[in-house]
Amino acid sequence: WHRIKDYRAYYDGEHPVTLTERQKEYLGPILTEYDEHVVAYNLCRVVVDPLRERLRVEGFIGADAAGDALAAQVWAWWNAAQMDNRQITVYRRALRDAKTYVIVAWNAERNMPEWIPNRAYDGDTGVTFHRDPETGVPLLAVKYWRKADIMAPDYNELRRTVYLPNMILRHKPDSTADYGW
Repeated sequence: WHRIKDYRAYYDGEHPVTLTERQKEYLGPILTEYDEHVVAYNLCRVVVDPLRERLRVEGFIGADAAGDALAAQVWAWWNAAQMDNRQITVYRRALRDAKTYVIVAWNAERNMPEWIPNRAYDGDTGVTFHRDPETGVPLLAVKYWRKADIMAPDYNELRRTVYLPNMILRHKPDSTADYGW
């Protein structure tokens, strides 16, 4: 997760700037005398953003007639969820962080799946995915998150959701519980 923090910092322009001697001579006062001036050529965004803008899901395909019907239904759900507008976030995170996650949950009210983009774990929040080291079979995913409602009394309290093959467990900190959750 240390690399992910670095990737995000570089994408945001927070990285060392390598200047030639001539550039240092010309920009020297700006770099040393004025705190409010930041000079950086953000190569990370120059690479990530144009590529992100060109990526998009164009549809789903099935292996046979039944698969084609399912693919058509999934495509209808994708469009109903307006994922064409939200997928750019997934691509930015994948290109910037080298990985990202989309959790798919069933929305009973809308009677359709819901795609929830999640960023990769950065040491504080995000999703981490665990596989069996010998077989590579997915075992579980853990999402660390904080409440978004700033008016809630437990705002900013770290939460954890564990996704297992047969259940979803939700945890919140509890100093009296085993392991503090």
